[in-house]
Amino acid sequence: MKKIIFSLIWFFILTEYSLAKVIGKWGATYQIVERDAYEELMYAVKSVDWQREINKVRSNITKVFKVDLSLPQAKESMIRYHLYEYTLSFDIPDGKGNILYPKGYKFYPLQYISFPYTVVVFDASRREEVEWFKQSEYFGDPNVWLVITKGDLYALMEELKIPLYAANERLIEVFNIKVTPSIITQWGVYFKIKEVGRDEIKKVNFTNRS
Repeated sequence: MKKIIFSLIWFFILTEYSLAKVIGKWGATYQIVERDAYEELMYAVKSVDWQREINKVRSNITKVFKVDLSLPQAKESMIRYHLYEYTLSFDIPDGKGNILYPKGYKFYPLQYISFPYTVVVFDASRREEVEWFKQSEYFGDPNVWLVITKGDLYALMEELKIPLYAANERLIEVFNIKVTPSIITQWGVYFKIKEVGRDEIKKVNFTNRS
């Protein structure tokens, strides 16, 4: 079974080449479970000038420290599921002069590739959400992507000493994030989204103060 760099595939899906502002390292490698999906995604990945995109990320590091993408705070804890559908933004040829998959072709990425990470999204301008994360089981877990929607990215990175991701509209769309904090994992072909309500946040903060 062939392997590809897992992070680059999700980087492609989440950024449409360059929208995400990522600070941190690339992840491990994982297997593609179906040859057609492998070839589709490899074509997409190879079509990108990754060195140029990485250079853009590096040059933006000093420009992205302030994040301002406001989302409401979750009122109640709940779990919901999101079936993410990806639409190709270009044609994929078959190598024989024909179009194998045309621009506009739709498919469900989680049918073909796994997403072994946990994405934790919160508003860093709300101190209670920061404290909730610091006391949670996700803090210190290398398989967690920590995404902030609002606040000082640099200050939080200095405080937590872990890689951070700045939310953007593309990421919000892919994971169907509506409130903060939200915790996203894979559940079959769906993204499972746990929204953490105010009572749950207050419980953690109260325990931390006592």
